[in-house]
Amino acid sequence: MTIDWWTLGFQTVNILVLVWLLQHFFWRPVAAMIALRATTTQQALDTVQAKGRDAAAALADIAKTRVGFVAER
Repeated sequence: MTIDWWTLGFQTVNILVLVWLLQHFFWRPVAAMIALRATTTQQALDTVQAKGRDAAAALADIAKTRVGFVAER
């Protein structure tokens, strides 16, 4: 079995061009979409945590009000 060096060289160049094209047109945009989704998800989680803290504060106020009603009775 012999190695055809011209074919090997052309295949190597072809692989390098393919990797460059994938890097430029596929991996970068996909990485950008993933980063955008991560930031959107983090913002949603922050909003949910803030609303949870607000709800806990509201429940604490309701509990104080109930204690006041019991004391008035």
